Amino acid sequence: MSAYGALAAWYDALTRDVDYAAFADFYEQCFQQGRGACHTLLDFCCGTGTLTRLMAARGYEMIATDGSPDMLMQAQAHNADLPADAVQPLLLCQEASQLDLYGTVDAAYCSLDGIDYLPPEELPEVLHRLHLFVRPGGMLILDIRDPASFRALDGGTFVDETAWICSRARGNSGRARRRSTSSMRTRRSGSRSCSRRRAFWT
Repeated sequence: MSAYGALAAWYDALTRDVDYAAFADFYEQCFQQGRGACHTLLDFCCGTGTLTRLMAARGYEMIATDGSPDMLMQAQAHNADLPADAVQPLLLCQEASQLDLYGTVDAAYCSLDGIDYLPPEELPEVLHRLHLFVRPGGMLILDIRDPASFRALDGGTFVDETAWICSRARGNSGRARRRSTSSMRTRRSGSRSCSRRRAFWT
């Protein structure tokens, strides 16, 4: 996760096109369809914690984990102006495959296709640990990219005019490895319109 140290200061600017409120609305719609009320949430691979803060402001008790101390420092700064009646999120610096909570949560989510960046050999342990710490009947929501979305990006050129960043997407879409039995197609703003969010009940 060391590469994220240098990225942390720029991450919010690079993701300014993300409609975090739409993510929060979608998650709350999922919670309404779940088994039991959702009060305590895990923001898994939370990055700079923008969504953590938003969900805390909506009244949820938040636990947020990330493997990058620099990302979590940005997340802590975001929480400085939370409403007075909001519960301050608990921020934990943990690698995904070493997730270890003090108890269970009602639901967990991983946004901005964060789970796609985990090494494939770690995924069984990651999912095992998520299963351990999401209560029975709770919910796991993953935002992932499928092979079709990777093919759509391949060969594209992306320019950030404010930061003078230019990147060209290259990849072997045949190597995409995320699988699911159910999905809900959604659209995000800007360049993030090709994702799929999947909800699972434990």
